[in-house]
Order: sequence, then structure tokens, then C-alpha cells
Amino acid sequence: VALGWRRDRAAGTALLHAAHDAKHEVPLLLEALGQVGETAAMPLLREYAGRKLLSRRRSAVEALRLLGDLEGLSQARQLALGRLPDAVRAALAPIDENDLRKSNVAPVLAAIDALEVDKRGAVLDTLYELDTPATIAVARHVLKALPVEAASTWRYVKSVWKRAMLRGDELTFALTVHAMDRARRKTKGTTASVKSGLDGETRPTRIFGRKTQRWVIRASLRHLRKLAKWR
Repeated sequence: VALGWRRDRAAGTALLHAAHDAKHEVPLLLEALGQVGETAAMPLLREYAGRKLLSRRRSAVEALRLLGDLEGLSQARQLALGRLPDAVRAALAPIDENDLRKSNVAPVLAAIDALEVDKRGAVLDTLYELDTPATIAVARHVLKALPVEAASTWRYVKSVWKRAMLRGDELTFALTVHAMDRARRKTKGTTASVKSGLDGETRPTRIFGRKTQRWVIRASLRHLRKLAKWR
């Protein structure tokens, strides 16, 4: 993480070797490869960008974005579109993704509104991953209405928060922190049966509990301190 913030290009080869051998903290290594500009990591990042596990897929795609790998990002976009519900994908296809007018994005918003609430979190993260002006604007709109603390939503709000920090997208970062801060004032969290992305086991898991609430606020403040120091 420190090498990534330092943008230490000399560390690229060592980070790449570590990422090939890693079993834990893989997302942090992938992100650091993007931050230091290690172009030799593109094949590995493209592979991880196709993974099912959200944390690794997210880190790989954002690292490809930092490296400016247009081919890798094009492949990731096709995979992302495939994860969208049919109605949302159909509404998105004909619009101009550089046009922010309400009349342009209204069909996409209507398609999302027609979804069950527990499916909107995944749509939020996927639209933000696509990283076009229109999809980012729609994602921000969806974020404001989502129950952050819900078991079906929390992991995706957290994912957008992490993406925003990697991109330097200060507005989306602020919106996610604000949403999390509002949510923590009205809930102590819930417990739900959640399937682990690492071992595939379903087990009771605390969702957005007090410990997590304190962690996200502290992590947000640390991010701002790092911005002040390194950027």
C-alpha cells in the first residue's frame, strides 16, 4: 500500500512477483501494481478482472484503469455488461453514455426502479465500474436511495467507496462516506447468512456492525490524510 501511494516504479517487479504467489491481500497487491505503473502486470490483471470474487475483480479492473489498458478495460466492460439484469442492459444499450441529461438516462433509472431492492446493489457497483459519465451519474443517483446497512447492499456500497478512492473521484467518495455515516446513526448492524467468496461456505455474518462502522469512518479519514501527504 505504501509503495502504491509513493508510486515507486522501482517496486513494480517485486510487487508483480508477490502478486503471482499471493494467497492473501491479493487486492492490495493488484491495486499497487496499477498505482506504480507496472505495465508488465497487464496479463495478470486481465485474468483477475474476469474473476468471480468481487474484491479481486474490482482491484484488477481499477488497476487496469490506472495503467490505461484500453484492451483490458474493453474486455472488462463486456463482462460487466453481462452481469447487469436484462432490463437494465437493454435500457443502457441505446443511450449516449456521455450525455448527462435526465431525458437520456431516464430509461436506465426506470429499469433499476423496477428491480427488487436487493438486486440494486450489484447494479450500482457494475454501473460505476463501467466508468462513463452517464453510468457514474446513474450510480450516484441509485446510491442515495439504497439502504447501506442491508445485507444485499453493503458489500456493493463498500466496493464503490473503494473504487472511488482508487480513481480519485472525490464526489462519489463523499457520497459513499455520507451514506455510511447516515446509516451508522440509525443501526447497530444486522446478522445474515452470507456465502463467502473465498471458500464458498455460507455462515452467519455480521453486516455493517459497530466495528465495521468505526472502521469505514477511520479508513476514510486515513485516505484524506494520505491524499494530503502524497497528492
